[in-house]
Amino acid sequence: MEEAKKGKLKSEKNIAFPMPRTVPTKQSIVIKEMQEKLALLIQGFNKMAKK
Repeated sequence: MEEAKKGKLKSEKNIAFPMPRTVPTKQSIVIKEMQEKLALLIQGFNKMAKK
């Protein structure tokens, strides 16, 4: 019975919580926003080119 309790405690200690690989910085947020705006701009040019 005690072995089962010890085994359970060991497995509970091994629980890992997923963490983001990088913490977003102000610079990375600005870059992401610029990429999104650039993608929209390119879509607009592509639509105009098809006409």
